[in-house]
This record gives sequence, structure tokens and C-alpha cells, in this order.
Amino acid sequence: MKKWLCLPIVILLSICLVSCRKNISPKSTVYELANSVKFNSQTGVLSFTTPKKIPVGYDLWLHVSGRLKMGDSGMSFHAFEDAEQNRNWELGKTYTYEVGIDALLEGLVDIGLIEKDGEQIQNHMYIVIDENGVATTVSD
Repeated sequence: MKKWLCLPIVILLSICLVSCRKNISPKSTVYELANSVKFNSQTGVLSFTTPKKIPVGYDLWLHVSGRLKMGDSGMSFHAFEDAEQNRNWELGKTYTYEVGIDALLEGLVDIGLIEKDGEQIQNHMYIVIDENGVATTVSD
């Protein structure tokens, strides 16, 4: 194949790769993440998988917290604080947090996207997990 024929093909492939990434919808990204949130009441493990790709110009917003049974009262927990504060979630990774068997009073996974260098959460969703491990999704 002649070199001059290869150049248009390389340019077309580059354009496709860039445009494919740009076409990732913020809403579908958040839904993908929300649909991956699971709590296994048999093992006491909360898990979710970050999307493999997110829209260009955005960071993932995730806040994982809740309340644990402590005798007759409860104690709050916050998971993955470093990744939350630094917005350094690894894409395509499954994160797990061991809550403990029969220890959850309530859990909250707060999900959205933030424009790079921005502060406002967009496409905001909450997953509320009750003490039985039942997850309910609520969107803004």
C-alpha cells in the first residue's frame, strides 16, 4: 500500500477515536456507574465499578457514606475519602468496601460528574441502601 494512502486512514481513525470519546454522554456515564452499585448483605460488602471512559473535560464525583450499627445507636462511615477529595478514581476499576455482615443501618452512594476545575455536580444521582441491602436510586 502506498504511503499517501495510509495517511488519510490514520487521520480518519484518529478522528473516530476522539469523537467516540466525546460522544460519551454524561447522563449515560452516571447511569452506568449507578447500575454497578451493589450491596451484598450476605458478605457485608458494598461495591461499584467506575466506567471505563467518561466524557472529556469531566471528573467523576463519588461520595460513599452511611451509618453502621453500634450497639443501640449508630456510627457514621465515609469510604474512599482520598479518591473523593482528589478526584482520582481509576476508570474501569471495581471498588469494594467491607461494611460488615448485619452492620449497615443505611448507606449512600452519591454520584455525578464535575467539569474539570469546576465545583458543581452535574447529572447527580443518589443510591440509598437500607439495612436489608435494598438499593433505591434517586436522581435530581
